[in-house]
Amino acid sequence: MALLPHLPILPRESLISYISRIARYHGNTSTFDFLNVIEMSRHSVLCADPGALIRLASMTGNTLERLLDSTWSSLGVRLHEHRGERFHSELIAGRHTTYCPACLLEADNGEGIGGSQRVGLVDWMFTPVRTCQRHRIPLIRRHNQSHAEGAQDMNFVAPSTDQLMKELGRCSPREVSDLQSYVDARFNGGRGATWLDSQQVDQAARACEMLGFVHLFDPNADLKKLTVDDWDRAGHVGYQFAKRGSEGIHECLADVLKREQKDRDVKGGPQKVFGKLYKWLQYGQHKKSVGPIQEVVREFVLDRMHVAEGTILLGQRVDRSKVHSVASLAAKSGIHPRTINRLVVGAGLIEEGDVGLLDARLVFEAEAGERLAESFLRAIPINQLPEALNCNRTQAEVLAREGVIPSVMNGAGGIRTTRIDLDEVETFLKKLRSYGRVVELPGDGMLDMIDAAQAVRFSVVKIVRMVLRRELKNIELIDAGKRFRSIFVDPEEIRGKLAVKPPEHLMSKQAVATRLGASLYGVSLLARERDDTGNLYLEPVLVRNGRGKDEQFFEPDAVKAFMSRHVELSNMASEMGVSVRKASNGLRNRGIEPILPISKLGRSYYRRAQI
Repeated sequence: MALLPHLPILPRESLISYISRIARYHGNTSTFDFLNVIEMSRHSVLCADPGALIRLASMTGNTLERLLDSTWSSLGVRLHEHRGERFHSELIAGRHTTYCPACLLEADNGEGIGGSQRVGLVDWMFTPVRTCQRHRIPLIRRHNQSHAEGAQDMNFVAPSTDQLMKELGRCSPREVSDLQSYVDARFNGGRGATWLDSQQVDQAARACEMLGFVHLFDPNADLKKLTVDDWDRAGHVGYQFAKRGSEGIHECLADVLKREQKDRDVKGGPQKVFGKLYKWLQYGQHKKSVGPIQEVVREFVLDRMHVAEGTILLGQRVDRSKVHSVASLAAKSGIHPRTINRLVVGAGLIEEGDVGLLDARLVFEAEAGERLAESFLRAIPINQLPEALNCNRTQAEVLAREGVIPSVMNGAGGIRTTRIDLDEVETFLKKLRSYGRVVELPGDGMLDMIDAAQAVRFSVVKIVRMVLRRELKNIELIDAGKRFRSIFVDPEEIRGKLAVKPPEHLMSKQAVATRLGASLYGVSLLARERDDTGNLYLEPVLVRNGRGKDEQFFEPDAVKAFMSRHVELSNMASEMGVSVRKASNGLRNRGIEPILPISKLGRSYYRRAQI
């Protein structure tokens, strides 16, 4: 049976709205009465039953595809499809009545898109659609008052003309949110935001809304108390981050983390910081995937917050913590938190840390922190080093002080401990014995390095460095149990290497590093880099050694001149009577930076003229 003349379905019109117009146009009756007349069940229409739609297309002269575009089809339990896009039921505002009062008033005045008949749009049924694209005002969205209202026949669910006018009077102008525009584009074949496009449209929309929610509001606020306007703003803001994928989402989460962790004494993990977003991803009874947002948030949490190993974090077990806080490493290692703080700050694991202040907000790479803690636990006091090396106290202290055997932090960040890792001792001895010939007894004239240093009146540390650099060819090794005294060298060979000596008054690179508290590499940079006047920070004096290689030395006056023109951060902080961190922050706020990065120089030096 064909209904003549054919009444075409309008663009974006919902299927129920179309049937309602047919019922009034051809039979002057209601939607459900019309369906009874043509013997078509309400359920078959609401569920977009293929058989019912094929029959309806034949009766109305529309194509099946056009009717399908006006509704959504069921693909299984809570899974649907609309215009080629799959989504779950949460995207449908099925328990709500939604309409634009301006659109319906136009129909009541005979000027609507359907003439004098009220037309409902299929777009209104999707939760991210909260603004009328035509009139740029908020849609009215309220809870259904009965099961029958679920069909969304505007002649049945929308109020009277007078009430519509009152509602319109309360509406303020509002632009369509970017999230709504994105959802509309998805249903019309549009693409563009790669990360969002990679998932179902409902997953993309919810991810945007939840990101916007935690960015705009208290993350632990009651979601049920948010208004339609609140969710519209949240979706718009969240879309700005989500459209850029992982990078944008991490930026959003970083903003929230910074805001929620205002004080250095803050306590609480990701649930406290990210509130409902975290609970949605961690505890939600998901019968469906929430999409890639779960993995992106998980990645951020692991990178920026300590999560204990074995924890089920956002659907997956944490096999290895990526970062530690001072508290978490202290708990794991059994070392006092203040000691841990001193260790990690001194080792440069926390660039913004302060050895005197515990800051619960700061985290550092877990493996590096654990290695440092293990090294500290293995470490022995400096007074036990002579026994471990089999040398006298003076030689042991010199080897540690000169950094030949690193202390636990090796002076990083200007902080030095008096503890030596036993593993470093063994590594040092192994390197010393890695070159030379093994003998039962040393040959004539051969001396251990301590005795050789006394014989040639030369530093044992420098002899050790000559051995480590393989500058000496005549080296004999006896029983390894003799430890440091198991390596024998030829004093005459050493004298030959020292035949060409620099002037006594010059300072070596090591001496300058010690004087400045800098690294050797840092001193090399000072001899290479130029200041704002175009001069080298430190002018080197080149001296040819016994191997024919030029070595850098420095005039003491040049070092004094450098120290008079520059000041080291900790010394400046002492002069000011403030903490190192406060002094550093004050300089940074004034736009004053160190002459070279601390990671390269080993200390933070500033131009006195700038302070």
